[in-house]
Amino acid sequence: MERLTKKPTKKLDKYHDHFMSATQFFTTYSPDALVEDLVKYLENEDQDEPVVHKDKYKVTFTITEYDESRKNHVTKIRMRISQVEDQEKYAVQF
Repeated sequence: MERLTKKPTKKLDKYHDHFMSATQFFTTYSPDALVEDLVKYLENEDQDEPVVHKDKYKVTFTITEYDESRKNHVTKIRMRISQVEDQEKYAVQF
């Protein structure tokens, strides 16, 4: 449980609702734990290795799926985590 409440170790951009994306959620979990868990999940799903920004909480990754005809569909996704101003919570946006 301690790793989920650990203070951030990287720079956090401030959350602005003008960056509001179609998919987002808010959490009090540690940004480090969120990024670590996403990377582990992608590794377990045999997806391409994600690109993790070294100074900020940004992760770019692709999801490859195959349909019945074995045609592949590739979706590129960027996740970023920002600090909600004056609150102890983070916005996770895709």
